Amino acid sequence: IVYNLKKGDKVGLEGPYGLFTLHDTSRKKVFLAGGTGISPILSMLYELEQQKKMQDVLVIYSAKQEEDVLFRKELADFEREGARIVITLTEEAPPSWKGETRRIDGAMITQFVHDPSACDFYMCGSPQMVQSLLQALAALNVPSEHIHHERW
Repeated sequence: IVYNLKKGDKVGLEGPYGLFTLHDTSRKKVFLAGGTGISPILSMLYELEQQKKMQDVLVIYSAKQEEDVLFRKELADFEREGARIVITLTEEAPPSWKGETRRIDGAMITQFVHDPSACDFYMCGSPQMVQSLLQALAALNVPSEHIHHERW
């Protein structure tokens, strides 16, 4: 699209839109992301980093292959600030891979979260991923008001 704008032209902007935002609670934050679903979560992590609250953060991030892992440097920075970062590969893991190698599910959540019902969950990924995690969190007795999600 060509807009033929020139210096000094006025433009109108709208947005941002959406309700997938960080909620100010004292509960620990658990972020569940699949693929590019890590993108909106990143801004929430930056906000928590600014608030010096990274020690209360767990990120479980799923990618198909190691080369599909986005924002490696940023995730490593958040880990240095105190966040727990878990990366899981769902399709192809090289022999040197030290992380998880399965889809995010209820068993993985309970592996890394002592009391899921006491946490706030934020998730973003494919509609199938989000739907299966909503079911898993319900089975773990996580109150629905503690669950926030976006599907891409």
